[in-house]
Amino acid sequence: MIFTAGPAVLAGVTLASMWLIARGLPAGWAVAVAWQFLWVPYDILTGQLAFIAITAVSVPVYVAGWHRCRRVRP
Repeated sequence: MIFTAGPAVLAGVTLASMWLIARGLPAGWAVAVAWQFLWVPYDILTGQLAFIAITAVSVPVYVAGWHRCRRVRP
């Protein structure tokens, strides 16, 4: 198996967004939403088309969480 930096970077930033979300920071939701759109080309290039369905479900959930987090914090 060949290691490539692309998936590692995608996964690393996804984990960073989870860390920010766990700390209640709205930036975590913003990073999560933006990062989903970078996963889609990767999914297409690697033939993992089922993961696009995960993005289709994740983005509205992340946006709702982002709005909810922004309302709670001043």
